[in-house]
Amino acid sequence: MKRSILCFVLVILTADSQDSYGCSSVCLNKNGQLILGNNMDWVLDYGLVIINKRNVVKRGFWYANEPEWKWTSKYGSISLSTEGREFPIRGINEAGLAIVEMSVAETQYPPTNGLPVLSGSQWIQYQLDNCATVQEVISSQSVVRIEPSDWQGMAPHFLLCDKTGAVAGIEWMGGELIVYSDSTLSIPVMVNSPYASCITTGDDPSGRFKPMADLYNAYDSTVASDAISYLFSILDAGFQNSSFTPTKWQIAFDVHAMRFYWKTALNGQLRYCDLEEFDFSCQTSVEVLDINGDGAGNMRNAFVPYTVDLNSALVASTYSVYNGYSSYLGKTYSQDTINGIIAFPESTFCDVESISKVQNSSGNRRLRLINIPETDLVHIFLPEISSNPVTVSFFDTRGRTIVSEMVSNTIQSGQNRIICKLPSISRGLYCCKINSAKISYVQPFLLKK
Repeated sequence: MKRSILCFVLVILTADSQDSYGCSSVCLNKNGQLILGNNMDWVLDYGLVIINKRNVVKRGFWYANEPEWKWTSKYGSISLSTEGREFPIRGINEAGLAIVEMSVAETQYPPTNGLPVLSGSQWIQYQLDNCATVQEVISSQSVVRIEPSDWQGMAPHFLLCDKTGAVAGIEWMGGELIVYSDSTLSIPVMVNSPYASCITTGDDPSGRFKPMADLYNAYDSTVASDAISYLFSILDAGFQNSSFTPTKWQIAFDVHAMRFYWKTALNGQLRYCDLEEFDFSCQTSVEVLDINGDGAGNMRNAFVPYTVDLNSALVASTYSVYNGYSSYLGKTYSQDTINGIIAFPESTFCDVESISKVQNSSGNRRLRLINIPETDLVHIFLPEISSNPVTVSFFDTRGRTIVSEMVSNTIQSGQNRIICKLPSISRGLYCCKINSAKISYVQPFLLKK
């Protein structure tokens, strides 16, 4: 079954080399800044930037997920993944919660105690879907747990922050959750060693903690006016030139500006995108971007609609690499498992009922829809008189647009009626959305033809 920890110490392969360590992070939370940065050091250099939607119903993927864990995403997010959609390794949501991960060999998770269990990467997506603050992430320990990784010595610890200014490092040692924050997180730099050992000794075996910590401590906004450039200089201090796990990505989440920055080994140009430029409604298509793609600056227009083929190419490539190291990892991924990971996003769906409750907030007035099967026509009766014209859109339960058009409405016997022709689609549950200058309605609709 899927395992999600990418940034790890491959002890068996490179036990004699300090370069075997991977990933480092820093949160620049000084002088009014709140920027979470991360080096991703790994054998894989490809990946997708994924726009995840709110109001999407999801479930846990892990085979031992008993009881089955389901949730509906509260927040949209931007996430990064080398393992496929719904399985990220870093991300930020529209509420301003940002999370990055690094592996640490000493991790020991507590017993699950009958709680639902998620893989490490899906745990990240769960937090981005449901939490607005660091404290909410910490509190989720009482309702859902991370699975014990069967890649021994490669389980993650996390550095995270939120828009309130809270910053925390969280890890599991001796089966206990340890949270570092405020005075216990005096230097918000984390690498691949337990945080306490780095603070106590002043460094870690790879020699990356100290130079990053020194630059963090030296930050002065009156001298270094460009906080983003300074953040990347801290990341450069932890840059890996290892032949096995070199630094492939450098990323930064500017939480106050709600902007995501990145550079990669294959494209060293600084690129960014703003969360406010994305529509996180699940009635719109999920979008993705090749993290190594050409370009510089604002990359909003480079995003393309998500497809299963894109996910398939990413997942197949990644798990081919993993299976190449099966003798070291003690795990081989079957084609059925890989196919399940590829298809998993298709099990999620847009919760049109909850959207309807939120958007149709003006009393209990609802749309009335009647379909005429032999003509593919749908008559839509609005609860109030609307200005002409209106936009009528139909979506399937995965948020994919079936039809969207501007139409005129007619008033008959005091009723405001719209007649819309649907394409030849199968019977089932859809979502109808009506927009005009004065009204907006969203309502589930069962097509019976």
